[in-house]
Amino acid sequence: MKKILYSLFALAVSAMTFVSCSDVPEPYDNPNNGKQTTKPEVVGTPSGSGTQAEPYNVAAAMQLIKAAKADENTAPMYVKGTIVEIKDNGNNKFGNATYYIADSKDATQKLMIFQSLYLGNKKFTTGTELKEGDEVVVYGPFVNYKGNTPETAGKGATYIYSLNGKTAGNTTPAVSDNSASNPYSVDKALELISTGKATENEVYVKGVITKVEYYNTKFSSLTYYISDNGQPGKELQIFSGKSFNGAKFSGKSDLQVGQTVVVQGVIKAYTNSKTGAVTNEMDKENKLVSVNGKTELQPGTTTTPATPATNGSLKIDGTTVTLTNSAVTAGTETVTLDLNAANLSDNQKEMTVTFSDGSKVIFEGNGEQNVPVFMSKSKGVRVYKNNKMTFEGKKAIAKIVFTCDTYKGEKYVGNAEATITFEGKKAVYTNVFNGTTGGGVQLRVQTITITYAN
Repeated sequence: MKKILYSLFALAVSAMTFVSCSDVPEPYDNPNNGKQTTKPEVVGTPSGSGTQAEPYNVAAAMQLIKAAKADENTAPMYVKGTIVEIKDNGNNKFGNATYYIADSKDATQKLMIFQSLYLGNKKFTTGTELKEGDEVVVYGPFVNYKGNTPETAGKGATYIYSLNGKTAGNTTPAVSDNSASNPYSVDKALELISTGKATENEVYVKGVITKVEYYNTKFSSLTYYISDNGQPGKELQIFSGKSFNGAKFSGKSDLQVGQTVVVQGVIKAYTNSKTGAVTNEMDKENKLVSVNGKTELQPGTTTTPATPATNGSLKIDGTTVTLTNSAVTAGTETVTLDLNAANLSDNQKEMTVTFSDGSKVIFEGNGEQNVPVFMSKSKGVRVYKNNKMTFEGKKAIAKIVFTCDTYKGEKYVGNAEATITFEGKKAVYTNVFNGTTGGGVQLRVQTITITYAN
């Protein structure tokens, strides 16, 4: 009887409990009823100074990057944040990672760390070095890509300075304070290349145009040269460059000799696989940042260099090339140089050779990737398109005669549009080629005879 009474009591309590629960209103909106609210935006308060001791937080960095010009790198800076998403863990052939950082794991404002390197400016190796929730300080330049995506400059331009408070120790900054407003000089760029310190990161270089060499009609790009003083010599080739923001050039006249430009791109030493000739250049895909301090082209604004004193005449007859200075009367004194007997080494490039009477001929690449080279099998010096030969005579020069090589019926006498200028004791021959493809005709000069003026 007692067990029956306990059972009836339990049933009564259960019934009361179900009734009571159904009468209590829900303390929240039921998502199944379509009443779920949107998560509010969480943005940090900007702080920091961008230094190693006081890195920017993400909010401050985003503010600064968004205010920068589109596609123009900022000065290198330190930015601190928490990894909230990993897009590429660095297990790739480049050893760089792409991920997002924020001021906290709950923050909605995220900054992309794009193609960045690991601690100590080293490559990622395993792909397991990072995880969400890690706190990092990233160092390097940032960019407002296309004007709407704040991120780090890519291709390993940045690296992790510290990870969860730990640094690599003795970390050398990946980049200097090089920027559009603080570009390298040409001399500095050449120094970085020659010492092996040039990287795959883009840099800014400022210089004066010494020569606008070639307009590529296929790519609408220009190849030109810059130096610090506007004079030939210590030059950097700007290879297949584009205009502002990567826009196309319309022709050779878009840039002028004497204009001061700032150019952005990757600097390197290019080695011609066929000749071994090395050219210090800013690689293709480079772009203009300014021309004479402005962000617009100024075609035709500079003075054309003075025309040399005398334009000589050029005559090709078989394998003989004759250069004549019509402004003087030829005398009887001559000197002949046999290049095959001039103690030159096979494959020697860009050389100066002295005649028996002290006169000289200087072979120069003139900015071309293929430069003059002595080839013992052809018993002379090969002069390629736009290469230059400068003669420094002991007296005023009236005439110069080349004898040239021939092979399988082809006469290597240079291009018909080649030029010769005379100015007293000096003469300059340039194997000019104006075509858009190829290199025209080589000049394979074996002997040179100078006739002096009366």
